Amino acid sequence: MSWFHDLPAWMSLPSPSGFETRLKDALKTRWEEAGLSVHQDALGNLWVHRGPEDAAVHWMVVAPLDEPGLVVTHVEEATGLARVVPLNPEQEPFHRVPAPVRTIEGQPGALRWEPGPPPSEPRWEQVVLELWEGRPYRGQILHWDTPGALHPEDEPRVLTGRGLHRSLAVLLVEMVRTFHPQRVRVTFLLAVREQVSTRGAVLAASTLAPQAVLYLKTVPAQEPEGPQDLPTPGQGPVLVVREPGWIAHSSMVNWLETQAPTAYQRAILPTGARTAHEIPFVAPGGLAFAVLGLACRGWQTPYEALALADLAALQEGLRRALHALDEAPPTLVPKAQGSAPAPAA
Repeated sequence: MSWFHDLPAWMSLPSPSGFETRLKDALKTRWEEAGLSVHQDALGNLWVHRGPEDAAVHWMVVAPLDEPGLVVTHVEEATGLARVVPLNPEQEPFHRVPAPVRTIEGQPGALRWEPGPPPSEPRWEQVVLELWEGRPYRGQILHWDTPGALHPEDEPRVLTGRGLHRSLAVLLVEMVRTFHPQRVRVTFLLAVREQVSTRGAVLAASTLAPQAVLYLKTVPAQEPEGPQDLPTPGQGPVLVVREPGWIAHSSMVNWLETQAPTAYQRAILPTGARTAHEIPFVAPGGLAFAVLGLACRGWQTPYEALALADLAALQEGLRRALHALDEAPPTLVPKAQGSAPAPAA
């Protein structure tokens, strides 16, 4: 688990959705230094294959490379203040402002909430950017300026920072180095643009056509004040049965439960206006999905927090699952005829 101590450095690399180059290049170099053959598509997804090319079973394990980002929509000429919207149009405004931000070029600044009458859509237009070095410009890309940190220093138990689901990409990069399947083929994918409309994972799955996709991500955790039916940090990884935009196939969830660490959680997250019938069980070509998550406080804000014990347990659960897959591949739902609609990530 020595790579845990490198997580703050990885999490400090900016990677707003669609602008993941710095983190992507760093992880790609780590794979290449291990002598692995790294593939990249036109969108920017990275992947490594492990196992025989002619294997009868092909799975894909995915982790996102990107973090939530913002874009400047317009600048007030007189004041130099800029208004911003999230790269992901469905993201809710961050309620704890002012919040530190940094441009993709490295200029520091802050967001503040502009008081006034109820805003028109998008509500993020109430959030105003002030840069401390230079003037903003329209189309400029921002990310939260909260580098990762381990707490406490003497015995790290918590990782804080921004875009902590990217720690799962680091987990995959490290896991590939020690996983040598003999009977199955597993593709480890680092996906770009997961926070915006062009979902790298779905496009890559359509191209690589695995029989099943296992997606790693963070999910909202119980806060000191808030819903009590959410997963709890420190209680193990989360098998996500349903959440907005995803449905995990029951056969994969049941199989993963048999391989899970002793401590794990199940989550049925709110679906909002969507219903189960509106969300497909499979991806294009009949790909069965399952979602493994980590409970994350301050989810998709500058001040996220993960329990390192959960990250370690998820790594162990994933290791068990992949080795069990290689020993005795489970029976999954057969591929559907034609293509089903792609789920939103």
